[in-house]
Amino acid sequence: MKKSVSMLLLVILIALFLVSCKPKPGAGDSPRDTAAALQQVKTGTQGVEIKLLQDSPPSLLYDQNELIALVEVKNRGNYDLKAQECFIQIGGFDPNIISGGFSSPRSCAESLGVLEGKNLYNTEGSTNLLEFESTINLPAGVPDYSPTLNFLSCYKYHTIANPSVCVDPLFYQVSAEQKTCRLQNLGGGRVLSPFANIQNCGQASLEYRDLDQVGYNVEMTGGGKINCKPNDGFVRLVNNQGKIICSFNIPGAAAFETLLLVDLDYGYIESQQKSIKIIKTPQ
Repeated sequence: MKKSVSMLLLVILIALFLVSCKPKPGAGDSPRDTAAALQQVKTGTQGVEIKLLQDSPPSLLYDQNELIALVEVKNRGNYDLKAQECFIQIGGFDPNIISGGFSSPRSCAESLGVLEGKNLYNTEGSTNLLEFESTINLPAGVPDYSPTLNFLSCYKYHTIANPSVCVDPLFYQVSAEQKTCRLQNLGGGRVLSPFANIQNCGQASLEYRDLDQVGYNVEMTGGGKINCKPNDGFVRLVNNQGKIICSFNIPGAAAFETLLLVDLDYGYIESQQKSIKIIKTPQ
């Protein structure tokens, strides 16, 4: 009997934000509580979420008022974001009319250092509040100005999936129930290459190579040498889906259940719009 076999193991349609595990033991009053919290932490379809606080910015204001926007930023995944890994930027306006703080990208982790994701002690993830302030310079003779402000979140992220798979070397395949992981980008934004410029993604010219590129690393705890395709460690998404095919050397002949370790590395961009109207202050 052969000591090892080479088997086609993995066909993945990649899911960003879908499953990610980073357990910290000891949370909860019992193993049942900890298991429930861990399930909440390691699953979900969310990454960074932004929310404009009510009437900030206001929908209608005079040109002599200061323009203020309060943006609430939440990290709803479980990857901790450092200061240089996530930025909020506002676009969609003429900088000659709206000038000041609206023009500069701001770190999601500003004043915090790290915007933590979900963990067993904080199953909702961390929140930060950013205040953008700008002045208005409505040109002479212009009665009003009505831009649609575009609030962009641009960030780097990792999704770590640890699905259990049943391996049966004698049949040269994983079990019928678990032989594929059907995953996809379930967010509402666009996937970026992990090398894309996220600090100024609202102004930067993104090229084809910056879009829909995901870096990946695949390992199996019960397997030996791995060979994956695409073999450069990157997969391009088409219609928010991608495919990786890997083969492993599996020792022995007995069937067993093991863990597949999949680490996805990528950037992400998402936007939210708010229309405002600035009118000339009566003289």
